[in-house]
Amino acid sequence: MIRKLDKTEYEQAAALALDVYIQCGADDFNEEGLISFKSFIFSEQLMNELAIYGAFEDKHLVGIMGTKHEGKHLSLFFIRKEHQCKGIGKQLFCFAINDCPVDEMTVNSSTYAIRFYQSLGFEKTNEKQCTNGITYTPMILKRKARISSIAPCGMDCALCHAFQDAKKPCPGCRSQAGEIRKSCQNCIILSCDKKKYYCFECTTFPCKRLKALDARYRTKYNMSMIVNLTFIKEKGEESFLIGQNHKYICPKCGKLRTVHYDYCIYCKQQE
Repeated sequence: MIRKLDKTEYEQAAALALDVYIQCGADDFNEEGLISFKSFIFSEQLMNELAIYGAFEDKHLVGIMGTKHEGKHLSLFFIRKEHQCKGIGKQLFCFAINDCPVDEMTVNSSTYAIRFYQSLGFEKTNEKQCTNGITYTPMILKRKARISSIAPCGMDCALCHAFQDAKKPCPGCRSQAGEIRKSCQNCIILSCDKKKYYCFECTTFPCKRLKALDARYRTKYNMSMIVNLTFIKEKGEESFLIGQNHKYICPKCGKLRTVHYDYCIYCKQQE
């Protein structure tokens, strides 16, 4: 179960944060850093500035996520080690961001958590920094821009080779900024007026054109537009993008790979 915590539960959340911080993030702080972290989580004034969400298993708190500035900055995100890699963090994130939607969100990530944040769609904005004995990497999630990259057909345009073209990138077929590729401008699925946003809103879903596109992508790129659209309809855009990020993030450089090649165009890492 995931829910927003009452302020009377913040002391329990702080204890969990400290346990996981010491257990999983020891490489990122020294004695000064530990004191700095404790002074934050044990400050009633600072903690009360946060909206904290909790994940429970058998009524036991196993994970927390705390945001401030109306959800624009992620201050605390900890899952007990024995409960990590079970999807709890992603569920917690989706719950929190749906409860308090924002266009962008920042976080100062520990080294341990960078790959996880990348799977949520965060990108590095700077290299490692150290403040008050704590080492961290600044990151940002441009949520509004990322959601707008989902095409009506279910294609995540951010995974398209044209989107990742360094010389003349396509901004995505639904983008209002920049010039999209002519092939997208002329796309009948994009211009179809039987939908508002996605093809699953159409009474003929899936139509012949979508089926043909789906068959081509399943055969050549192991991606199904119809499966993508069904997932979006059932579980929402946020969960869909997290799944796409998790599947296509390059393990070497942390950037999104294109679905059209079997290697990362940024660092040439093979799948």
